[in-house]
Amino acid sequence: MPLFLLSMTSCSEEEETKEYNINAELDPYLQKFLYEASLRGKSYDLKGDGLIMEFANLERPTVGLCIYEDPIRIQIDRTYWMETLGSANAENLREDVVFHELSHGLLKRQHDNRTLPNTEWKSIMCGGSDVDGRDWSVNFNGARKKYYLDELFAINVPAPDYAQRTNFDKEVGISQYDKAYNFPKEDTNTLLKMDSIPSVDFQIEAVMKVTMSTSQGITGLFVSSKDATSGANYFALGMDERVNLLNTECISPFAEVLVNELYNAEDYNKFTLRKEKDNLFFYINDVLVYWNDYALKSYDYIGVILPKDGTVILKSFKYYNNSNLKSASGSFEPKALPLIQKKPSVYNLSK
Repeated sequence: MPLFLLSMTSCSEEEETKEYNINAELDPYLQKFLYEASLRGKSYDLKGDGLIMEFANLERPTVGLCIYEDPIRIQIDRTYWMETLGSANAENLREDVVFHELSHGLLKRQHDNRTLPNTEWKSIMCGGSDVDGRDWSVNFNGARKKYYLDELFAINVPAPDYAQRTNFDKEVGISQYDKAYNFPKEDTNTLLKMDSIPSVDFQIEAVMKVTMSTSQGITGLFVSSKDATSGANYFALGMDERVNLLNTECISPFAEVLVNELYNAEDYNKFTLRKEKDNLFFYINDVLVYWNDYALKSYDYIGVILPKDGTVILKSFKYYNNSNLKSASGSFEPKALPLIQKKPSVYNLSK
């Protein structure tokens, strides 16, 4: 009888073994998640508890899904996964979606649509129900990545210093350049490009009045490289008074922030872009809107973005290099800018 009972117990344990089946292409991202968890004192017995990670054909805008079965099943949209291959930040995009879904399943986190002081999302767990039509993009790159990983496993970590809205704190050389340009509406968003500049630290200021008549129009400042493989970084303001940070080699915006309290659509506004090494600081009317550290291979061209079907009156344009102004006279060359099509909401509420 004791032998029979032992046999029955062993059989029962086998029957309760949970499925552990991880797609080989997704497994490296699972291992990265587990590594980051271990750095923060968390561990999991996934082979004992079970886990399924697989590709599926999900209905857009959903690109990832956590299904609360036993064991947890994670599904990643096959089409989106392939689309990320065309993006310069492909690995970060893939980590973002996998970590988001694993956090639903393993950390039991729900969607969190709170924002940082500069209005970018507080967590990569943003998603679910629409919030004022905002984009779900999270800047899961560079120095921000550590903050978002810390927040993922601890939730209530303090807001990082870079997310504070601070007043302009850098004084540079004083100069005058007040020749006004009136650029009529264009049928496409267009660059107003300054002549080639040395790849050193600089600051540009544009005082301009902008009218936009279509939601497709954007204005703002940009910096680009001669090398097309590293594209351009630009800070794009739309008529909805939201700024998107984009790189032309990436398939989706890094972030979207609200600036309606800083920007006066009926008057002149000062746009400032300061470069310090690979850090770009963007200001509207001397208030920091966004800081980004997505590096270009070089920094060769700077300028203003003219909106589609809109008008720009450029009152002044100033370029500072080591506190000296480089004259902008005669240096403008309109050139078409390849724009990134904003994607719809990335995450749906997990079922």
